[in-house]
Amino acid sequence: MLFIVSHTLFITYFAYRSNPPKQAYFTIKQYYGVHMDLYADNILDHFRDPRNTGALKKATVDHEELNHACGDSLHLWLLLDGGKVTKVGWEGEGCAISQASMSILSEELEGKSEDEILKLTKDDIYEMLGVPIGPRRFKCALMSLHVLKNALHKAQGNTPQTWVETVSIPEEN
Repeated sequence: MLFIVSHTLFITYFAYRSNPPKQAYFTIKQYYGVHMDLYADNILDHFRDPRNTGALKKATVDHEELNHACGDSLHLWLLLDGGKVTKVGWEGEGCAISQASMSILSEELEGKSEDEILKLTKDDIYEMLGVPIGPRRFKCALMSLHVLKNALHKAQGNTPQTWVETVSIPEEN
């Protein structure tokens, strides 16, 4: 059983292996209206049937990130040619949000330039996910962006960036 909770909005969504129970849809529709179930379905679809999974044998770069707080992991392989992503592969373990986030992001990457990818922000990821992300789940949602940006930094011979740099959180003095 998969249990996703948005602590910020107090929504509980239960999803069993193949069919979420009708009361889960009712709870979401009650709070958000008719469109929210489509977004929840998108997350579950990408979690159950992730896109672009598997290691690339001839990747230009690969990089792995772990979220030590919850145990999520993502390993990303990129094939770069002329400053553009031509092929993406990834493997991971973790919650539905982290895995769906990587799957959704992987569909957006092919054909994009390294510069376009490095300009992606946390807001772009939140928009791709289409569901509100609370403060307890932001690392799950943004882990895909973190592993992607650090893979590109590695490919360019640069130092990996910190979480603060990835998500553009201003540091306090």
